[in-house]
Amino acid sequence: MTTNHGPEGGDAAVAITRYIEHCRVIGLAPRHIAQKQSHLAKFADEFGPNLCELTSRTLAESMRRLIDQGRSARTANFRRSIVRAWGAWLEREGVLDANPFHRTAAIDERNDQRYMRRALTDDEVSRLLAVAAAQGPRRLAWYAFGLYAGLRRGEIVRLLWRHVRIEEAELIIEGGKSGRRETVPIAPPLANAIAAIGRGEPDHRVFPRPLSNDRRVADYLAAGIPSPDPYGRICDLHSLRRTLHMRLVRAAVAPQIAQRIMRHSDYRVTLAHYTDELSRESSQAIARVFHADHVGASPANIDGWIDTCPCPLNNEQRTLVRMVTDPIARNANGTHENQQTT
Repeated sequence: MTTNHGPEGGDAAVAITRYIEHCRVIGLAPRHIAQKQSHLAKFADEFGPNLCELTSRTLAESMRRLIDQGRSARTANFRRSIVRAWGAWLEREGVLDANPFHRTAAIDERNDQRYMRRALTDDEVSRLLAVAAAQGPRRLAWYAFGLYAGLRRGEIVRLLWRHVRIEEAELIIEGGKSGRRETVPIAPPLANAIAAIGRGEPDHRVFPRPLSNDRRVADYLAAGIPSPDPYGRICDLHSLRRTLHMRLVRAAVAPQIAQRIMRHSDYRVTLAHYTDELSRESSQAIARVFHADHVGASPANIDGWIDTCPCPLNNEQRTLVRMVTDPIARNANGTHENQQTT
């Protein structure tokens, strides 16, 4: 590797500090910045203080050491992506003549999945929304942002009212995983959920008190959503985002459009979900061929669940659940029935 800092190369610690400051300036989320700083510092500590000592070979060795320590292939590849991004920045800044890490191969993750997340079924979604509505419209809206817009938890927490553009039917995402300013369409059921909590000052957070993970777990349990399920798959808040993606797949939305809605930086991530869904449908098809009495999943029955919900619902809450579950519930004037602001 050729550097522009003399025969011994530049100081890796200084280069990392400059890069982290750059990440702050462009608005990356603090959590992602902390992850970058941690991985880069450990990588530099392992193989020397000078940039000229950090190469594609040393990055591959660092990844191998993570695997030897019992870490997952995904973690090793995560370090690879961080170091490669750092190398690209060093090249753009003229610190290096070329990115020395761009040829480092990724590790195959397919046979090393430690954390399998699943989407919610339609019935589980209906039950969760009913349980949430019993706690109030703001709890319901918290889940709606994940389910209908695919927002990650950090994005929901940082969301300001000026980011919610009802007239344009879009959300503005700033400081997300990509670091770019992005837009997300507001689906009709999400618009209903937003209307139910009213409007705040433009620079105020939509959720001044974010929902804790303990409360989220309690809601999932009340809605009868097992985690892990009998197959060892986890169901967490991010599962709502996965649920949105799977619904796009089932609706035959083009992968290019799904990638834009889900804001995946890598097209392969989007396609992986299409592959998973095709595998599931293939399994169901072969079952129907050889088992005439095969019965698929029953459709969501929101009214039936409302009547048996462990959290009692009043009439206003029942109406809100139906509105957020079924975007076509409108009256003759084209407006949503009993839409109220709380």
